[in-house]
Amino acid sequence: MRLSGFGGRALFSCAAAAVLAACGPPIAPLQSLLTRTGSAVPDLRISNWRGILTQPVFGTYSFRIHVRSSSAGQISGTSRIDYASEWAVMSFTGTASNGTVNYTETGILKQHGGSWCIKSATLEFHREHAVLKGPWTASGCTGGEIRVRRENRATEKILAQPRRRA
Repeated sequence: MRLSGFGGRALFSCAAAAVLAACGPPIAPLQSLLTRTGSAVPDLRISNWRGILTQPVFGTYSFRIHVRSSSAGQISGTSRIDYASEWAVMSFTGTASNGTVNYTETGILKQHGGSWCIKSATLEFHREHAVLKGPWTASGCTGGEIRVRRENRATEKILAQPRRRA
């Protein structure tokens, strides 16, 4: 999701392969998934999603979504994008209903290197593969696709617990 190119493609190819392996088997083309799309998005009150974000000219990035709160179909949280040693964390707000998550990043909270796009996305829940998948766009950037899978619920429960002070 860079605005400029990156020269270390060989190093990145290995990282992209590792990210793809962690996300599970490849997903069938969108046309064949339309008939298998789930009718509802899973409970998103507190959830973590991990996968990839693609941008045709610049490659594949590690991408995470953390939903912190949800009420009456409204969601908010953070997203994180990583590319080699560069990364950014963005805040977002959006909606979730009838198998669709619409979200818009509202700004960059933290970053290390890179020039980052503030994205909007429409993600469909595909029950068969247990993924949220769909296109993203951003002003001044070439859009692409996001594909994320929900992380382990036991991990989510640990992350959701208040931290104890020492």
